Amino acid sequence: MCRIMSLTNVSKIKDLDATMLQLRDLVSKHNNDGFGYSVSYKSNLFTEKFIKPSDFVGLNKTLLHDKMALPIFDNSNSLSHGEHGEKPLAIIAHGRTSTNLKGDVNYSHPFVKHDNAFIHNGVIDVPRKHDFDLITENDSEYLANVFWKHGHSGLNRVSGYFAFMNLKLNGKMEIAKDNIASLFAAYIPALDSYVFATLENMIVEFCNNMQLQSTRISPVTSMQYFVVQGSKISASTSITKSVKVKQLTASEKKAFKDYSKPTKGFNEYRATKVLGNESMPAKFSDPHYWETDAELNDRMDFETKWEIK
Repeated sequence: MCRIMSLTNVSKIKDLDATMLQLRDLVSKHNNDGFGYSVSYKSNLFTEKFIKPSDFVGLNKTLLHDKMALPIFDNSNSLSHGEHGEKPLAIIAHGRTSTNLKGDVNYSHPFVKHDNAFIHNGVIDVPRKHDFDLITENDSEYLANVFWKHGHSGLNRVSGYFAFMNLKLNGKMEIAKDNIASLFAAYIPALDSYVFATLENMIVEFCNNMQLQSTRISPVTSMQYFVVQGSKISASTSITKSVKVKQLTASEKKAFKDYSKPTKGFNEYRATKVLGNESMPAKFSDPHYWETDAELNDRMDFETKWEIK
């Protein structure tokens, strides 16, 4: 499980370096396959990511970064995007536990595109065919592109589970969570900021270490998308994970029947595990129906979409 954490208002923080180092330690605890963060300003979005969390030494170490940004040094372990602004407004941070390739900084979060910085905890099934030009094979990059293109309404076209944050300019933060992934929140009065984190004890440790008091820590409501800017939450919307069915062609029916022979058979379809959709029938043995993503016009193969043994 990856760890994600954010502060929706950092304008009152005097030592942002110390804060960021705390976030690094909390999200990277037992998550050592990559670390990254983004800071939102009024007109800028700055992102840095690393393979080794310990390579992050603070936000304001521009001189040190410039001294190391020379051809004689191997800088393949870190990447940066954008520029710092004058007044930081909000931050997100991510600690990676790899479910695919290790040792490539491109796989570290956040993923950045068009003034968006995206971090994700969860696992998403990536279709074999899609219409995105991805840099990696990371499932989180695929999810980011689905969200950037289709918004929260596009979340019903993904299978898997997720909690994510998408940071934009001027401190605007979009957050979504399904009914499986873990995400907790609290309000910190001294900062006039919400704090979101994968685990409850991450918020407890952060407040203790920074000598801050928070309100009661609460789990974020399942199947929700909402927008936070500073200490204001707006645009809360229910999200769905829909399953679309359609009539099979003759060749598809034959293929389906081949798979449903007694020698192979079907396991009970565990929709909550694969899709997080509890409304899907447990057994789906009728060859006239097919589970597909019609809007993306992509049909996954039997092994991916059906638990066939």
